[in-house]
Amino acid sequence: MKRILTKLFFIALIFLFTNTTYALKVRDLQNPQSIIIDPITGIYYISGYSDSTGFIWQVNPNGKRTTFIEGGKKGVELNSPKGLAIFSDQLYVADGKSIRRFDKTTGASLGIIDLLGINGNNLQRLAFSNDGQLFITDEPRNSIYKIDIHNAFKVSILIKSAKLSNPKGIVFDVARNQLIVSSKNHILSVSMDGKIIPIIKRTFQALSGVCWGKQGNLLVSDQGAGKIYRIRNFSLVEIVQGNIIDPADISFDYTGNQILIPSTKGKLIFSLHLK
Repeated sequence: MKRILTKLFFIALIFLFTNTTYALKVRDLQNPQSIIIDPITGIYYISGYSDSTGFIWQVNPNGKRTTFIEGGKKGVELNSPKGLAIFSDQLYVADGKSIRRFDKTTGASLGIIDLLGINGNNLQRLAFSNDGQLFITDEPRNSIYKIDIHNAFKVSILIKSAKLSNPKGIVFDVARNQLIVSSKNHILSVSMDGKIIPIIKRTFQALSGVCWGKQGNLLVSDQGAGKIYRIRNFSLVEIVQGNIIDPADISFDYTGNQILIPSTKGKLIFSLHLK
């Protein structure tokens, strides 16, 4: 009887999740990695890739998808894009060992910032400070890089340390002038001089994205557990949603009060209204 009840519970849970109505849901994407929203236009940008090339898709506020940038077309090289960030009128894309810049309106290529000189390997996520410093995580190198976009895109290493333990997600903490980073199992703060401090004692299975929600709460995705967590006051951890297939680099839509979630193995992105 206990086995039957347990099985029925999970069937009901799956039914509930798969029949939820989402404000945004786009299917049939190839390995979607990251999603961001342009707060000015309300347009969503999504990164992903196939075995042979990379893509940046645009989704307008009505849910219509178009292929905005495609590797191998119009002279664009794009291989395996992951993290995305917008600063001013430019879209920044982490692509392997480089950061690629595009016009956020036309998709025109504006240049490449090569990180080979500092041994950049597998760039993951991006975060801008308010004054235009770009920070990038490199998972296998256990590193965070810094690019000064106001100084000829000068590249430097903020920190390289095993304590970062496979960093992926990254977001800038304006109030404390620090970075918040999701390593494989922990949420960390990283100061501007490279000091690493775990924010909470709890461990996770395999973290991916991190972003700010409303009221100064952090939102994190755990690909290993298939869950989205909310962290209040850098201490209280709540499950916002479970039973998600491979949630990757999340972001937050403040206007719609919704979490934007790429499901890499699910080949889709969807939004989740935050209560």
